[in-house]
Amino acid sequence: GIPLSPEAPKDGRGREPTYRVSVHQNGQIVIGATYTKAMGLKPGDEFEIKLGYKHIHLIQVDSDKKLLQHDEDADVYDEDLEDDEDLEDDDEEEEE
Repeated sequence: GIPLSPEAPKDGRGREPTYRVSVHQNGQIVIGATYTKAMGLKPGDEFEIKLGYKHIHLIQVDSDKKLLQHDEDADVYDEDLEDDEDLEDDDEEEEE
């Protein structure tokens, strides 16, 4: 993964990565070169998009369209979705 600690050495150029983005007016979310370089991504790399209740998972796929993750990771993701559905139910109850 990408280290999130603020102790990383600074070279005095540019802004510090914030690990936050906002949705543009056209509905797009741009991740930015700092993050894609840190992950070693190249133009044309593809990702599967999985939507949760309040999060988005980007799962890298290889050139054969197979997911680049272990089956165990998929199980964890499914559990995350179930947790999100529980949160959604809780939110609906609070609104009533």
